[in-house]
Amino acid sequence: MTPPTAFAEPGIVVECQRALEHGGLFAALKALNQTTPYRFTGIYRFEGRWVRSVWLVDRERPDTHFGSDVLWDESYCRLTATNGASCEIVNALEDGRLLEHAARQAVQSYVAVVLASPDRSALGTVCHYDVCPRDPPIGTLEVLQSVTPVIERAVWNQLGLVPASVSPPVGVDGAEVRRGLPAARMGR
Repeated sequence: MTPPTAFAEPGIVVECQRALEHGGLFAALKALNQTTPYRFTGIYRFEGRWVRSVWLVDRERPDTHFGSDVLWDESYCRLTATNGASCEIVNALEDGRLLEHAARQAVQSYVAVVLASPDRSALGTVCHYDVCPRDPPIGTLEVLQSVTPVIERAVWNQLGLVPASVSPPVGVDGAEVRRGLPAARMGR
């Protein structure tokens, strides 16, 4: 079965919110995963030297709910956080910036946005990725950006974090995260 093309429309936010209310974060990720051809959709959290799997949808293994934790320096999530907003990798094997990256053989395509904590610091990422190169459908990044506030609040609730006053999110390098701006495109 080929998943539909991703569209940045309010319907996906409503669908993710409904899935979240009826089945939790995993159900919301499943709904999000169905908008793309990527095998995996996950939420990862930054914890010191580690990027920890919070939830993972694996289209080929529906009983899988968690991925592997990854060292910060070996993760694509680090690239997303360092950029401060988003990251896209179409084909890691052809991307000159990833020649020495530890994940380039295992994870060959990736698109993600930063999740902010209540104090607006970088908390983690919500991402799609695959073991083969993927040219993301038009709107994939925009869909991730549109559902980010819903996903963030759910992650805050799951982790027992208390929201602070609303202010622009901040990346790991202290730069303001700019939602809706183009991703750091890699591999094109």
